[in-house]
Amino acid sequence: MKTKSIFIAIITLFAFSSLADKLYDYSEQLNNEFTTAKTTKLIKITAVPRLIERDFAKFLIDAFEKKETRKEIIAKWRPIQKKMLNEGFVFEIELELLNKNLDSGIEVNLVGDIANKFTLKNNLGEHAIMYKFTGQKNTSLNFMNPKMKLLCFFNTQTEKGNPLIKKGVTSLTINIDKLAENVPEIALKWSVPLNYYNVRRPAEMKAMFGPRPLRTIRVYKKQVYHKSKSSAIPHIKRIKRKEETGDE
Repeated sequence: MKTKSIFIAIITLFAFSSLADKLYDYSEQLNNEFTTAKTTKLIKITAVPRLIERDFAKFLIDAFEKKETRKEIIAKWRPIQKKMLNEGFVFEIELELLNKNLDSGIEVNLVGDIANKFTLKNNLGEHAIMYKFTGQKNTSLNFMNPKMKLLCFFNTQTEKGNPLIKKGVTSLTINIDKLAENVPEIALKWSVPLNYYNVRRPAEMKAMFGPRPLRTIRVYKKQVYHKSKSSAIPHIKRIKRKEETGDE
């Protein structure tokens, strides 16, 4: 009897390990699918939207290990997703020095206020400000500090109150002003809505939650707007618009 219990435990562990691998691989595939990069002579800039579907897949690894029910998972996940949506359009951005050799002596000195370097623009020419960013705040990229990772938070509407994504909008672009004297302006572009058809949900995830992914960079029912990124306590104003639709 004891041997049988051990055998069942091993099979269960193997099954979970396989499922965890599938969910992790799925999250990485999503990350790769929507990552955009540009390379200059000195640095590489990589950016990806903060993907709600990717983060949900990672969340499920722990939830499935605990054998939580669909109802329990949704109850725990819902406030996490709501918080993400309330933060507007969020992008993970990495700056990386290409030549990291100590002997090269290459250093890229970043100039100006980095908070003013990033603008999110749609194909109609409308733009939204980056109201805050978190992460490393290096003043230069060099052998000792070859990378800088930032989490950049953008409003979902313009200063005039126009939603950034609406009818006629087919792409969003992050415009990055000159980060250094020897680094040119850079533009990173995504088609919207993001196309999830190339990366399919794992069967186990689909069986419990359906085939439809949790969308990122989509039309907002409630716009997120921070009046001033320089304010110590930014004021968030959410404007309801009847003409807008989108799943929560």
